[in-house]
Amino acid sequence: MLEAIVSHDEIMQCQRLFENALKDLLPNQMLLRPNVKFTPEDGKPYENPVYYYDREGLWYSTRPEAEPKGPVPRFWNGFGIGIRPGLKQNIDAEINVRHYGYYGGIAGLFANDESSGNVYVLHSGDLRGGRPGVGKKALISWLQENREDWYRENLVEVKVPNRRNTHQRFRVTLLISNETLNDEILKDIRKYVAMARDFKQAVKQAATAPA
Repeated sequence: MLEAIVSHDEIMQCQRLFENALKDLLPNQMLLRPNVKFTPEDGKPYENPVYYYDREGLWYSTRPEAEPKGPVPRFWNGFGIGIRPGLKQNIDAEINVRHYGYYGGIAGLFANDESSGNVYVLHSGDLRGGRPGVGKKALISWLQENREDWYRENLVEVKVPNRRNTHQRFRVTLLISNETLNDEILKDIRKYVAMARDFKQAVKQAATAPA
């Protein structure tokens, strides 16, 4: 059984491992503008380091921040496929993790396997793509229809605390990497990000298709 990691120190350690693994596997770096709504205090265009292997492949960008509409500190972990120099980078998926505790409004989390002690990266499937039709229920339905094998293999339950952190409850979650944080994580994340991109494109095409 998987159990959500909620300790501040453990989450910080997992995030460092997560970042370091991806940065090692994505050795090239550019200062680019991810397509996010956060605005720096100085009002200048928002730029952040973006890590990638080649310009057509997966890219990753990260920073610690608070939820824009509330005091929910989290790590922003943004992903996309394909670098666009001079333009805002299209974000296909975010695996954001709260700095401490558990909050259902943050879609990403780290979890321990109680039997093996391995660490896993999970995501609720809540993509929030800024377009009608993009959301957790729609993604789950799309995965069931279009990526059934992956969906069946990666749908898991994870024990999470309630709001008072006094009782455990279960949350159905998508397992993004089925390995402890190691070299396999790049392949696993790229697959999920590519599926998220394909899903969003399918929603866009359905919205623009003639009636």
